[in-house]
Amino acid sequence: AEALLGDAKRVVELDFGQFDRAEDVNTLLGAPPAYIGFGEHLPLHDLARMPWSVVVCKNVDGCHPQVREVLAQALSDGFLTERSGKRVYLSDAMVVLTAPSEGAGRLSPGFLSEERTSSMERVLGARLVEQVDVVSTTRPVQQTEGVGWLEGTLLEGLLEQYREDGLDVEWGDSFLAWVRDQQPSLPSRLLLTRLVERRLGEALIPHLPAPGARAAVLVEAEDRELKVTERAGRRRGDR
Repeated sequence: AEALLGDAKRVVELDFGQFDRAEDVNTLLGAPPAYIGFGEHLPLHDLARMPWSVVVCKNVDGCHPQVREVLAQALSDGFLTERSGKRVYLSDAMVVLTAPSEGAGRLSPGFLSEERTSSMERVLGARLVEQVDVVSTTRPVQQTEGVGWLEGTLLEGLLEQYREDGLDVEWGDSFLAWVRDQQPSLPSRLLLTRLVERRLGEALIPHLPAPGARAAVLVEAEDRELKVTERAGRRRGDR
């Protein structure tokens, strides 16, 4: 999302593994008119409010075949038509499907080939695979990889956010080590970003200065917990 659209937050996630019953089609299309739930918020409404996003459809292998058929048809048409008649356009989005694939570790990333198609059809079915343009396999990310992204993008972006709120944040070495330690257990940068944002928010919110004031803090990690120390020389009331 950041590389294509300039904003790492332009991501809409749906866990298709939860749609394991035929009636879960209603979660995508909405309930029929006059039924309970008609007109309620649907997961893909987030895409309607934020077009030009990356739509991540996780665990598509675990959904009911009828749900998978609806997804395949929506990808073929370029839009999904809700039962209310409203269209949600997928043609303006980058759609990513994730699923475990037999022999995926032996497949190199790239455009579809006969080998890739055969392997994917066993998991997703031929109808959905017809809509896939590119396949990519995952592999564990080494801690030494992505250091530039970690400090230059993730943490720098958070620094800028807190600066705008009047809080100057400095990272201690123990905090940077803590962030790097989270990487092996998190399969994507998005999940790592969300974890760091959440834990930092919990730790830093009590230290945010009053409107118009500035403060400075040092963030460290101690026994897997984040520790925030207010820096000397700047008080909450300083302007």
